[in-house]
Amino acid sequence: MACLSPTQLQKFQEDGFLVLEGFLSAEECVAMQQRIGKIVAEMDVPPHCRTEFSTHEEEQLRAQGSTDYFLTSGDKIRFFFEKGVFDEKGNFLVPPEKSINKIGHALHAHDPVFRSITHSPKVQALARSLGLQMPVVVQSMYIFKQPHIGGEVFPHQDATFLYTEPLGRVLGVWIALEDATLENGCLWFIPGSHTSGVSRRMVRAPAGSAPGTSFLGSEPAWDNSLFVPTPVRRGALVLIHGEVVHKSKQNLSGRSRQAYTFHLMEAPCPFLPWGGGCGAGGFLTCLVSARGAGPHPRRSGAQEQAEPLWPLAPGLHFPPDGGAMSLPALGRGMWGWWLPDLLASLPGALVLIHGEVVHKSKQNLSGRSRQAYTFHLMEASGTTWSLENWLQPTAELPFPPLYT
Repeated sequence: MACLSPTQLQKFQEDGFLVLEGFLSAEECVAMQQRIGKIVAEMDVPPHCRTEFSTHEEEQLRAQGSTDYFLTSGDKIRFFFEKGVFDEKGNFLVPPEKSINKIGHALHAHDPVFRSITHSPKVQALARSLGLQMPVVVQSMYIFKQPHIGGEVFPHQDATFLYTEPLGRVLGVWIALEDATLENGCLWFIPGSHTSGVSRRMVRAPAGSAPGTSFLGSEPAWDNSLFVPTPVRRGALVLIHGEVVHKSKQNLSGRSRQAYTFHLMEAPCPFLPWGGGCGAGGFLTCLVSARGAGPHPRRSGAQEQAEPLWPLAPGLHFPPDGGAMSLPALGRGMWGWWLPDLLASLPGALVLIHGEVVHKSKQNLSGRSRQAYTFHLMEASGTTWSLENWLQPTAELPFPPLYT
């Protein structure tokens, strides 16, 4: 299975992208290429729907952003073409199979070959090792990067086009079906650029407006010296954080650079800010340590300052003792952790406690108190509070909403 190691997770967190060579076999790559060949052979796009795909802002607004063929492609399999492949009447100037820029955006939903890869056990294991609890597939694309004419993809962030609130919920999965080299247009990244937010957004215009989309903000003039090339072999998978800046150059070589890519989004949970699943009954306890609980093997002062207790990825944390990473108990519809026998915490630590998890604390025989503040949250939507509970809301104080 394609589970990530703690080292790989940390590298992904630091760089915003990660290469996994050999993720797919040559046979799996060939199966997708053969299937796309059949789809292309059956392609029938009327001239008025033939859209040239571009990542240049003005061309995007003029072409994709002003046509329903593009804007309604989220649940369909549609074809988008390279620049300069049509005459003024929309007729092909090159063989149709050599004219396609990409096919999108729902191969994962409508084609069995691409559905099986997208939802394969390997991909599911990879998502779980990243801490994703309820990932959904947002879109999928087959990118051709045709020989000699495969267009340049300008520097961008995927979250510009797939925006979420909060940020950090979109993950790109890019699979090389052919070797991606410096000559045929491999990906380039600015490592660490996923930590500064999103510089612009493509948004839909009000119904009936033209063009159908517009941009908010603007793309900075990125320093080309910051980009690092990422050539990969056939079958490699590249994880792409939704906010990392990346690009690819025009393919001027005689070889194509085909790839299959799709985007995952962590589906929202009503009250967990990182989008994790919530358990039966939607009940959660939050306990905040005021003075800390021992015994607690402490790291050195240098380690404490250099390694703050923040997640490496959604749901992934280094425990305070610097030992094994605690992972979410995946696939159970709720958030939990693999914990040591003793759960020790520093002052200020917060412990999430599912409403049905069994827990206890022993008598305090030490000379120090162990003060804590705790409160309980209930998901009100779809939940019935038992009238037999000892605690009941009153007219003077109904349960107050957490969100203000």
